[in-house]
Parts: sequence; structure tokens; C-alpha cells
Amino acid sequence: MPSIHMAAITIFAYVLFMYINYATTTYYYLSHTPMITPFDYNSHTEFDDILDDDERIMWVERPQFAPYFLTELSSGLGILLVLYIFTNVSNLNIFNALTWDSWFVIIPIGGFVWNFSRRMLSYSNSYYAYTDKRVMIRSGIQGTDYQVIEYEKISIMNVKANIIERLFGVGTIRFFTGKTYVYEGTTKKIYDQWESIPNHHDVFKSVQKIMRERKNDYNPLPYSPYTNRKSTKNDSVE
Repeated sequence: MPSIHMAAITIFAYVLFMYINYATTTYYYLSHTPMITPFDYNSHTEFDDILDDDERIMWVERPQFAPYFLTELSSGLGILLVLYIFTNVSNLNIFNALTWDSWFVIIPIGGFVWNFSRRMLSYSNSYYAYTDKRVMIRSGIQGTDYQVIEYEKISIMNVKANIIERLFGVGTIRFFTGKTYVYEGTTKKIYDQWESIPNHHDVFKSVQKIMRERKNDYNPLPYSPYTNRKSTKNDSVE
């Protein structure tokens, strides 16, 4: 094997080692730091900056460390495996000279490194929550970013778990609010999501229940159990 290939493999192994070292150090720190008990409304302050005065936090959680990172790492290793097979079958000599075909490898690897680094750097600031009014996502690397989704805007909500998440007993809840993109002439949905959260089925059912209640408040049915009034013909329609 040419020395240039060995150098590339050595660099990748070193970067991977640094990532794993950072991940294990962060996990040790978090596992030895007292955590706030979920549903302790008075203790959770992660979303205080954007809460309304009459709004109450119903649940706060963060992605579970191991499955959250291993999911991204496994996808990256899968990409590297495919690229390794592709370059060997195609006889691409991407390490000896930077040519146009080198970008077939550089771009996917660069995307994986960016996504994995972003997860690491933003993990300490990553939280999910829902209130009696809306769904919330907190993230950010240098600063703090908030994303809020009103219950009335959620048209589809589902829960799923990949192989790694199933091993750790966690799952992902996804919310669709109508955002899409077009890829090769096909329209794809864009989901906002809570990744690698524990008790995902229970959380899913709780959010689904409060979402139905909120939607019934805006569009009440006759004698709806979620409202204190009847629907009448005189109700105005905007």
C-alpha cells in the first residue's frame, strides 16, 4: 500500500480517536453531574427566555448521549465503507492527486465530519421540551438557538427508532409542519425532530393528547369535552 494511503488512514484514525476521547470525556462529566428530575417545573430553566407568562413546561429532556452520537458515527462509517468500495472498484487514485473525481470522496467525508462535530459542540446546549402551548427545541454551538412549533401547525407526528436507538431503548419523535424540498423531481418532507429520547412512546402519546386538545380548542365540536361551550350557527368563521 502506498505511503500516501497509510498517511490518510493514519490521519483519519487520529481524528476518530480524538472524537471518541472527547465523547467519553463528555459522557463521564454528564454522568457524574446531578441531573434535574423531569417534570420538576420549578427547576427547569432551559427555556425560560422564550416562555410566555401563562405558559407551563410539561416535559424537558435531552438526547441520550450514546445513541445520539453512535447513530451519526455509524452513518459516517457506512459512507466511508461505500466510498472505499467505490474507489477500489473504479480505480480512482484520489490520494495521489487532487482531481475532479476526488470531490466524490472529499464532499461526503467533509459532510460527515461537519455533522459529527456539530453534534459534539452543541450537545451541552441541546434540549427538547413541550408546554401546554407548543413544542420546543433548543440547540446552538456558540450561542443558544430556539425553535418553537405551535401545536396547530403540526399536521403529522410519528415516532421511530433505528437499530442503535432500539439497543438503548430510546427513539425519535418527528414533527411535520408542511416544510418540503424537491429532490430529482420528487417532493420530500422536512421533519423537525427530538432524537434519541427515553420513554419515546409515552412522550409521543402525551404530546399527541395535548395536541388534540389544543386543536379542539381552536375547532370545537358540538359538546366537545375539551371546551366549555357548544358550537352554534352564530359562531363566526374567519
